[in-house]
Amino acid sequence: ISKPEIRELETFIPVTPTVFIYNKDSVVENSYASIEDIPAIKNDECLWIDVIGVQNEVLLSSISRRFKIHPLVIADIATNDQRTKLDVF
Repeated sequence: ISKPEIRELETFIPVTPTVFIYNKDSVVENSYASIEDIPAIKNDECLWIDVIGVQNEVLLSSISRRFKIHPLVIADIATNDQRTKLDVF
């Protein structure tokens, strides 16, 4: 009996988040190399950051710092086995 092949899992998958800045009249979609490059939004705008690969702790940590998101909220974002919920702040 031969031993099964052991493959190492890739622990870091590069992720480029897609950023949507929108208001009642328009939507702008962009990608940024760094979270710090995302521009500030105006009073009438909303910001949506679409991240595929939420297990990337470095990226989530930089999003948390840049937008002052509490670590418990980031932990909720990174956990895929929970039901969807809405927290209003």
